Amino acid sequence: MLADAVVGDVVLRDWFWLYRPAAPSIRAQSIQVVHSAWALARRGHRVVLCVQGGASPREVLGAYGLWPLTSLELVVLPASNSLASALYRARFLAWALRTGGHGIALARSKRHAAWALRWCPGRFRLLIEAHEADSALSALAGRDPGPVWALERRVLAGAHGLI
Repeated sequence: MLADAVVGDVVLRDWFWLYRPAAPSIRAQSIQVVHSAWALARRGHRVVLCVQGGASPREVLGAYGLWPLTSLELVVLPASNSLASALYRARFLAWALRTGGHGIALARSKRHAAWALRWCPGRFRLLIEAHEADSALSALAGRDPGPVWALERRVLAGAHGLI
């Protein structure tokens, strides 16, 4: 288990992004996720971020005007969704075991958060990044919001915070 490091009045933590954007990409969420992970790593936090693409970590960061940092583990997953999913899940499980319940998983995807809560309960602290209530969007579109509402409730019940 890794202990939290303290530098001045800042507690440095281990972070894992429960989201795997395509990168490099011009999509806003890819730019936001890569820059946010990089900014946390630059401040000394240990960050694991998996992206889907084909470029090397250096090429991904360079496309965003960033440079490699020792505290940022940027994992480039293959373009194949099936293989990328398996490798991403294995990487998360290894991270959760290594951090021993002290790491912070930041979920942009409720589906990824639900999976992580089911397979590693109590092994991390979950923060949810939410832009909208998917259940409300389902209802507005005329679809049954029940299944989405159930997913949202499960994920929010396991979360330590909401962004």
